[in-house]
Amino acid sequence: MPTKKLGLNLLGATRRDDSKLHAEATRAAQAAWDRAEAANERNDREADERWEKIQKREERKQEGYIFAKSCTLPDGVTDHRGFVPVESLKQYGTYAVLGSGIRMAAGAAALEWVGGSVSASALTARLGGTLAAVLPRGLAITVAALMPNTTSPDSAFYSSAQYADLTKGNTRARVTLRH
Repeated sequence: MPTKKLGLNLLGATRRDDSKLHAEATRAAQAAWDRAEAANERNDREADERWEKIQKREERKQEGYIFAKSCTLPDGVTDHRGFVPVESLKQYGTYAVLGSGIRMAAGAAALEWVGGSVSASALTARLGGTLAAVLPRGLAITVAALMPNTTSPDSAFYSSAQYADLTKGNTRARVTLRH
């Protein structure tokens, strides 16, 4: 009986070369993966570029530091762009109003507590002193004082180190007093 030579049959039950189909499917899947990876890298680069532009824009917005600003403004923003609304002084933080009340003809007059956002005792405790001042004779005066904000995390406010070096400070508050 003649011997039949046995060989490796790569054809499957369907009489197709399954290894060839598998290789083609693997190549197609790898190509799709490579395209997805390239798209992700491109998206990451574009997102990084957009973020850097936003950061540069925000850095330009910071025009300096202030010690009083409206609580309605977002973090780091020191002024309204365009229209400036009339706001209550309470929007700017703790304040005190002192006044002599009447015009003094002779001698000096002590400034007295007129009002404020907190009580006189709470404000003097924060100041670590008194709310007393003496006026030259012949003047009637009202003084409004804004207290520097030391508790807000807003990046527009001066830091404690900047306060120590300060000889002049910027504020975005305009106070109009009417008697």
